[in-house]
Amino acid sequence: MEPEREKYLRQNIISIAEEQFPDNIGLEWIIHAFAHKEHLTIVEVEPKPDTVGYTHFKFVVSFKDANAPMVVATYCLKDGHYTLLSTIENLTDDLPEALP
Repeated sequence: MEPEREKYLRQNIISIAEEQFPDNIGLEWIIHAFAHKEHLTIVEVEPKPDTVGYTHFKFVVSFKDANAPMVVATYCLKDGHYTLLSTIENLTDDLPEALP
């Protein structure tokens, strides 16, 4: 299941990132790492050029509905730590305020 998630994210990372940051269209988004926990996958990305406001992000993608994966939270790298930047409305997953 994890390889399928990673394949989906590799194929769709630009549209995923542009949905999260609609004012930053046309950037390259470099994937650095994946982490999987239950129905969630965290993908660490870096925008090029760095015009989004932070150098790195982590998107938390829910695969609870495998036919409709969705970003449920975005973390940004700030002061050496990933801090919660945004979540979807009515988030049911218990996510921390910061990620390693």
